[in-house]
Amino acid sequence: MPWPWPTGFSEPIRVGQYREAIDHLFHLITVDYCACVGLRERTTWAGIARKVLAEVEQLECLRAKADDRRRQARCILAAKARLSDFPDNTALMPNGEG
Repeated sequence: MPWPWPTGFSEPIRVGQYREAIDHLFHLITVDYCACVGLRERTTWAGIARKVLAEVEQLECLRAKADDRRRQARCILAAKARLSDFPDNTALMPNGEG
């Protein structure tokens, strides 16, 4: 899935793109996580969440308001807390369920 914001660049992005990226991470750690059924889906979710988290951590927006930056920080902390339950080497059971 291509991201709606530039990836891999150190240049600042527009405020709308910045907010969309934060909203995407928030949706991922709340709604999408709760929709996962079984270990296989949660493990797949964790891989996606790690990628999105890494992107959101690198975002820079010169025109973002203080509230936007606080929301970014809160979402990053919440994502890290949620991901702490999923070590990188989570093993799947043979049938793919947990």
